[in-house]
Amino acid sequence: MAGLVSGGEAPPRTLAAPSGSITTHFARRVNRAPGATAILPGRGDALTYGELDRRSSQVARRLRADGVEPGQVVALLSGRSSSAIVALLALKWTGSVMGVPVVPRVNAENMAVF
Repeated sequence: MAGLVSGGEAPPRTLAAPSGSITTHFARRVNRAPGATAILPGRGDALTYGELDRRSSQVARRLRADGVEPGQVVALLSGRSSSAIVALLALKWTGSVMGVPVVPRVNAENMAVF
């Protein structure tokens, strides 16, 4: 079969990194297909790109109102869920940095460090 190397494996491909930021690509996707599924149900709600955009924008506005500024490091306490993706995107909208992921199962003594 064409395109296969000995052993039956396909040759490795090099994928080019897309140009632009995550937020730029996300905004394009929202504009092209706001009703398309962005997050599948599993650990949280299924969300369309339009819903994800609205929710993350609301959280970003709240973060800014609470004093979060561009470049500021923000801790995120969340499990694997659609809410975590909303929060991560909101942090991107504010220009802040999610540099401290916090696992919900950590005990209170360890949480006091933050």
